[in-house]
Amino acid sequence: MPGAALAGGTLLLGFVVLTGCPPPPSLPPSGPLQAQAVQAPPSPLERGKAIFLRSCAGCHGEEGRGDGAASAYLFPKPRDFSRGAFKLTSTPSGSLPTDEDLFRTVTNGMPGSAMPSWELLSENDRWAVVSFVKGLTRSFDEEEGKWVNYYDLGRDMTSVTVPPGPARTVESVARGKIAYRKAECWKCHGEEGRGDGPSAPTLKDDWGWPIEPRDYTAGIFKGGDDPGELFKRVTIGMNGTPMPSHASALTPSQRWDVVHYLQSIARPGAQERARQ
Repeated sequence: MPGAALAGGTLLLGFVVLTGCPPPPSLPPSGPLQAQAVQAPPSPLERGKAIFLRSCAGCHGEEGRGDGAASAYLFPKPRDFSRGAFKLTSTPSGSLPTDEDLFRTVTNGMPGSAMPSWELLSENDRWAVVSFVKGLTRSFDEEEGKWVNYYDLGRDMTSVTVPPGPARTVESVARGKIAYRKAECWKCHGEEGRGDGPSAPTLKDDWGWPIEPRDYTAGIFKGGDDPGELFKRVTIGMNGTPMPSHASALTPSQRWDVVHYLQSIARPGAQERARQ
C-alpha cells in the first residue's frame, strides 16, 4: 500500500540520520546469508617448510641433503641434514642437537661459512624452521619399508655441562698452549693455530668433501667466540668433520686453558665483523 511504503521509507531515513550508519543490507530472497569458510592458519611445520623452501633449499636442497643449486659453488659444503650430523651441538659427540642448538644456529648462522644469520625472521618463524629441519633428519629403513626419523629413536640429548670458566691469565694461556700440543691439535690447526698443520691438506668431512681446519688466529669461530661455546667445541668436537671430542684427552681445567690460549691468538673483533 502506498501509505505503508511511505511510512517504511520515513523510518529507514530516520535510522540513517540518528545513527549516522547506512541501513543494514536486505536479506536475499532465497533465504539467510551463507556462512563463509574461514581458512585455518598454517601449522608451524607447514610454515617452516615454506620458509625452508624459500630461504634454505637453494643451498641445502629441498630435502635437506646439502644438494641445493648453489651447493656446487660453496666451500665448505652445505650440511646434509638427513644424517643427523650437526656441527654445533651442546650434546655429547655423535649425538643429535637439541631444539635450542638448532635454533641458535638458525639465529646466529655460522660465521666463516656461507650460512648466514636468520635473525631477520621472527622468533616463531625460526622455531618453525627448526621443526621442519628435524623432520629432514631421517633415513629409509629397507626392512621396515618406511622412513625413520632419528629424533623418534629416543637418543640421549642431554647437554654437556659447562663448568664455570676461570679468569684468563698469562699462566692459563701458557698452560693452554701445552694442552694444545698434548691433544695434538697442531697436527691439523698448526703449531701457531693458523690452520696449516701437516694433516690439513688431506682432511675431508664425512661426505668425502675436502675441509679446512680453522685458522684460530683469524678470530672467526663458527659457533661464536663466547668462552662457553669454545669450551663446548673443544669438549664435543664437530659432528661430520675431523674435529674430534677432547673430553677424554683433556681435563675440564685443561680445556679451559685451551680456550684461553685460542682467545689469546685470535684477532680481536673479527667474530663480530664476520657476523655483520
